[in-house]
Amino acid sequence: MGCSMFTSVKAFEGQQYSTLKRQCLQSGLLFEDPRFPAIDDSLFYLGNRIGRVVWKRPRVSSLKPGDTFMSLNG
Repeated sequence: MGCSMFTSVKAFEGQQYSTLKRQCLQSGLLFEDPRFPAIDDSLFYLGNRIGRVVWKRPRVSSLKPGDTFMSLNG
């Protein structure tokens, strides 16, 4: 249809994808969402009961069907 895939995206709490991307490219740093930090409390309401959680960044170019964004070891 010729539309950008981001035209229908709704900003979450003022986060604008294009602004965040530009800031990351300019700073050379990867994005870390302050509203969803890579800690157990972001995933578990009553504490981690499944074991160690290893947070990993997805590699867009290497994702295959069935790949996950985080690994759970325990």
